[in-house]
Amino acid sequence: MKDSNTFSDLLEKLQDAENPR
Repeated sequence: MKDSNTFSDLLEKLQDAENPR
């Protein structure tokens, strides 16, 4: 079950897009 992982990935991608390193 990687449901939580998927949600975390989405959040991380969103933050990455708003805060590109």
